Amino acid sequence: MKRFGLILSVVALSFTLHTQATAKTTAETLSTNNAITLAADGSEHFWNALHGSKDNSCTTRTFDYKDAGYVYLCEEFDTKEKLSNYLNETFTNGSIEQGLKDYDYMTYNGKLAHPIGDGFSMLDWDHATAKLVKKQGSTRTFEFTVPTVDGDSVKRHVTFAAVGSQWKITTFDAVQ
Repeated sequence: MKRFGLILSVVALSFTLHTQATAKTTAETLSTNNAITLAADGSEHFWNALHGSKDNSCTTRTFDYKDAGYVYLCEEFDTKEKLSNYLNETFTNGSIEQGLKDYDYMTYNGKLAHPIGDGFSMLDWDHATAKLVKKQGSTRTFEFTVPTVDGDSVKRHVTFAAVGSQWKITTFDAVQ
C-alpha cells in the first residue's frame, strides 16, 4: 500500500511540475521582462538580417540592378528560406514576408540580396522598460521606453502574437 501511495505521489508531483512549466510557455503568459527580452532578440535578428549575417565575418559582394546598388547576404542567409527560418525565431511569418518586401530583398543569380545600406541600432533594447497597453485575444501590445546610444530615449509600441506556445513580434521593423 505504501508503494502505491508513493507512486501516486510521484505521478501527482510530475503532473504539477509539468503544468507549471507549461504555464510559463503558454500564450497566456507574457510578462514585461519577457517582452523586453523578446524585443531585444527581435532587434538583434532585424539588424543581422540587414547586415546579411550574424557576425559580419564574411566578405559580401555587391552588384547593380536597375540603377541601384545591391549586396548579397552571407552564406548563412543567402536564400529566402534560410533568412526566413532565422527570422521566424522572433517574428511572425506575416511580418517576415512584409519585411522582406518592404526592405526590397530579392533573389538574384540564386542568392538573396537587398539594397546597399548601412546603419546600426541606436536603441538599447536590453535596458528598455515596458508597459502592457493592450491585451486582445492572442495579441499583446507593449509600450517600450528604449534608451538610445546618445543618452536619450524613445517610445516604441510592439505587438506580440501567440504562435503555438511562443510569442512573436508582428511587425518586422518595430524593434529596429
